[in-house]
Amino acid sequence: MKDDTKQKQRYKKFFSKFKKLAENYLHNEFLLLKLKAVEGLALGVGQLVAAIFLMVSILLLLFFGGITLAIYFNQIFNNWVKSFGLVTGLFGLLFVVVLLAYATIKKLAANAVVKNILSHENSQH
Repeated sequence: MKDDTKQKQRYKKFFSKFKKLAENYLHNEFLLLKLKAVEGLALGVGQLVAAIFLMVSILLLLFFGGITLAIYFNQIFNNWVKSFGLVTGLFGLLFVVVLLAYATIKKLAANAVVKNILSHENSQH
């Protein structure tokens, strides 16, 4: 009987330690998962902010560049309407070129994003 009681106590002690270790392991795994999710979210938000900043910068560049180009054309043609019309036509032509190359641009952008994500994951391991 004594041996049976000692054996039960050993099992109880073993399973008690095992339970604590398992709980600790699961807690750490969950914490790691949360940290990875937060890191991914932070990287995504950072990329979004950078993309917005880049788009606004390009928009301002096109806006002020177009006005400057129209003023330059005004000096050549001595006509404001022709100058701004020519710049509008150039922007329209640029729009058509981008529209025609949209599929290629989309593939290149997707490949760049995938390479960026994969290189980021490889640098972590």
